[in-house]
Parts: sequence; C-alpha cells; structure tokens
Amino acid sequence: MPISGTLETFSLPEIFRLIDSGSKSGRLILQSLPDRVSPESRLYYLWFEKGRLVAISDRIISQSLIDLMESRGWLDSETIARLDITSLEGQPLGRYLKTLNFVTSIQLQQIFNLHLDIVYQLFEISVGWFQFDEISPQSQFEGLRSMPWLEMTGESIKASEVVLNALRSQKDWSIFIEQLPEPEYALQKLETQSELPLLPLESKIWKLANGQVSLKAIASKIDSSFASVQRAAFCLIMAGLVDEIPVANTGVSLISAPPISQTATPSQPALSKSNVSFSLLKNIVTFLRQKFW
Repeated sequence: MPISGTLETFSLPEIFRLIDSGSKSGRLILQSLPDRVSPESRLYYLWFEKGRLVAISDRIISQSLIDLMESRGWLDSETIARLDITSLEGQPLGRYLKTLNFVTSIQLQQIFNLHLDIVYQLFEISVGWFQFDEISPQSQFEGLRSMPWLEMTGESIKASEVVLNALRSQKDWSIFIEQLPEPEYALQKLETQSELPLLPLESKIWKLANGQVSLKAIASKIDSSFASVQRAAFCLIMAGLVDEIPVANTGVSLISAPPISQTATPSQPALSKSNVSFSLLKNIVTFLRQKFW
C-alpha cells in the first residue's frame, strides 16, 4: 500500500532520507499546494531505483523526455515515428537512443541536470502532499509494476546526494525550523568515511561528530555561528552521514516509543532502523502515530 501524507508532517528531506536508507524503488508523487510564494498547484512524479533518483516528470503521460529531445532538435517527428519504443522494457530511453547514436552522453547529462534543478527547487515547497508507491514483488497486485523507461535518461544520483545539494542552496530555512538539531545534542558518524564530497564547514563538523561534543560546543570550537553549524549539521543528518544523539550524562532521554518496525501496520511497510537519525526517528514515530494510532 502507498505511504502518503503532508509535507507539513513529513518533510521532503525526510522522505528522500528514507528512500535512500531503504534503497527503495518506486514513484514519489509530490503535489505543491498554493502558498504565499506560489499561487499555483503543481504535480510532480519522481522515480527512484534502489535509492537513486532516475527520472522526474510533471505529468503522468510518459512523453515529456521525448518532447524535450525533439524541442532541442536532437530528434525529429520522422525519427520518433520510426523508433520502436512502445515495447521498450528494462532499458532507459536515453540509453537506448545513445546506442543508436541519436544522442550523446553529454546531451543525456544535460537533460538529467535540468531535471535535477527542478528537483532542487521542490525543497522550497512548504505546503504540499506526497505519496510514495513502492515497486516490489507485491506491486503486480497494486498497479505499479515497473520503472518509467520512456522517462529515463539512464543517468542517476543517490537520493542522499540530492538532499545534500538541495539543502546547501536552501533559501527558506523556516520550512525546517522544527527539524533542526538541538544545540545540546551531539552528532555521531554513521559512516567511517563520507562517500559524498563535503564543504569546508561540513568537513569540520564531520571531524567532531564523535557523539561526545554538543552542537553548541562544536560551533564554539570551530569559531562559527551556531545557525550556520546547525544548518550544516541538518544537511549531514538528512544525507545519512551523521546521527543526532543526546550527549552522555545530560539527562536527555530518548523518546519512549516502540521500535519503528513495530509501529508499522500490515498495510504500512516496516522502515529500516539502519542509518536513520534520532531526529528522523522521532518524526517517523509522530507521523505513524497520527496516521495509524
């Protein structure tokens, strides 16, 4: 069954974080609702394969990638008519066209980067609704059976890297104000080495993420403003690189809730606890309580 909710209760970075940590494959439907910034409502379809973003479309009919290539003069109507793409299965359209020498690797990367820019802008949405439909062995009974091969360039990027890049350029941090790590909490590395390239401030925070030094103390130690350290730490948390934990002997207790796998209902897949941050776990429990308890 689909997982759905509002962005006010479960933010887009958290959704991407869960997709990445669980190496999920499926479709994320995202609908932005009118707010003070944008008076229009838009619908987007984001596709993931094993935790990697592979495609995005703003409509359900799988033609936008072909239309984009045609508008750029890479394909013409006669060529499109000759292509046997209706039976394309298991191979991204972009990769298929590349083998026929209709497009180049550089052109496919250009389109994928264009789609990425759209995804990064989605992190500015403060009011909206989402639904994630997972592709799994049971999907054949639920209507979602395979990837949208006609929408895929063949390029992909880890969901965690998308989050990191999007949050680095975030303009309105008020959207995530309640999710930012607390000053008296510490950070603990979840990976021995970061696979993602880090900015100088992020690297400094990463080196001090030993589970013993509070975020407030880290800001003082590296002589940086707490606000900038807090936001950079949030980027690392949502990218799955560090965990927010109470500092030892501070008297801060963990939330008293059943393990996340036990809060899931038969229609709600259990979520993996590996690489899930403390702050994210709190929001997951709150989210599931609101929907199922």
